[in-house]
Amino acid sequence: MKIAELQFRNREHVLLFRGQAKDYKDGKGLTILRLGIFRGKRASPSEIPGEQEIRRRFHKLAKAETELVERYIADPVLRGDDDETSRLKRQRILR
Repeated sequence: MKIAELQFRNREHVLLFRGQAKDYKDGKGLTILRLGIFRGKRASPSEIPGEQEIRRRFHKLAKAETELVERYIADPVLRGDDDETSRLKRQRILR
C-alpha cells in the first residue's frame, strides 16, 4: 500500500524494482550490484568489460529504445492516448 501511495502521489516519477537472477560476487566474494550492461561475460560476470564493449552495448540499447517507440506508435492497441505516447518519447526510463 505504501508503494502504491508513493506512486500515486508522484505521478511524474517512475518507481522501479530491480532484481538479479543470482548473487554476483567480486574477487573478494562480496556481493556486487552492477547493471548487466557493465557486467563481464557469463563465465566471469564480476569482470568489467572494456570501453569498446560498453559503447557497443549502449549503442544496441539506443537502437532498441528507438525501435520500441516506433513499434509502440505503430500499434493502435499498445499506443493508447497521445499523452502515453509522449511520455514514452520524453521519459527515457520508461523505454
